[in-house]
Amino acid sequence: FLLGNAIAGLPVPPDTGWLTDFSAAYHLLNLLFHLGSIALVYGLGLFLTGSAIWGMLSALIFAVHPANSEVICWVAAIGDYALVFFILLCVYLFGKFFLTPRKTTALRYYAGSILSFAPALCAKEAAAIAPFLIMLTGQFLRGSSQEKEVARRAGPYFLAPFFLLLLVYAAARSHFIPGAGFPLKDYLAFLPSCAFKAVYYARD
Repeated sequence: FLLGNAIAGLPVPPDTGWLTDFSAAYHLLNLLFHLGSIALVYGLGLFLTGSAIWGMLSALIFAVHPANSEVICWVAAIGDYALVFFILLCVYLFGKFFLTPRKTTALRYYAGSILSFAPALCAKEAAAIAPFLIMLTGQFLRGSSQEKEVARRAGPYFLAPFFLLLLVYAAARSHFIPGAGFPLKDYLAFLPSCAFKAVYYARD
C-alpha cells in the first residue's frame, strides 16, 4: 500500500479512501510483482534443472495458471503476491549462494536471501516455510557439478539466521497481538478438508 501511495499518492489504510480509489497504480504494482515472480520462477527452474526449456515452461505455467488470477486482479491481495515474490527471491538468492564459487559474491547472495526473508514474513505468515524450501532446494542442488561446495554451504549453521528471524517474528507477534498463539487446533481441524481439496484439484 505504501508503494501504491508512492507511485500515485493513493490513500493507505486506515484511511478509508483506499477502499474506493482502486486506480491503475495498484494494479500496476500487482503486475510488477507478478512479472518479478515469473522471472524468479524461471531462474529457479533454470538452476534446479539445468535446462532453460524447463525453466521457461515452469515460468509459463506459473504466469498463466488460473490459481494466480485472483492475486493479480484483486488489489487487496497485496500480501499474497508480496509473499510469493519475496519467498521466491529468498530461495533464488540462497540457491545462487550455494552455486557461486567466489566467497565474497556468495556472501552477498546469502545476505540478500536473509534480507528477502524479512519482508516475506511481514507480508504474510506463510513465509515461515521459506527455510524448509531452502533445505529442499539444497537437496536438488546436491546433484550439481559443485556438490561438495553445496554440501558445505547447506549446513545447519547457514540456516540459523532464518530460524532466528522466525523466532524474533513469533516473539514480536505474540507481544503486539495479545493471545495470538499458534492455532494448532484450527490447523488440525482444517486438515481433512485440505486433503479433500487436494484430491479434487488433482482429479481436475
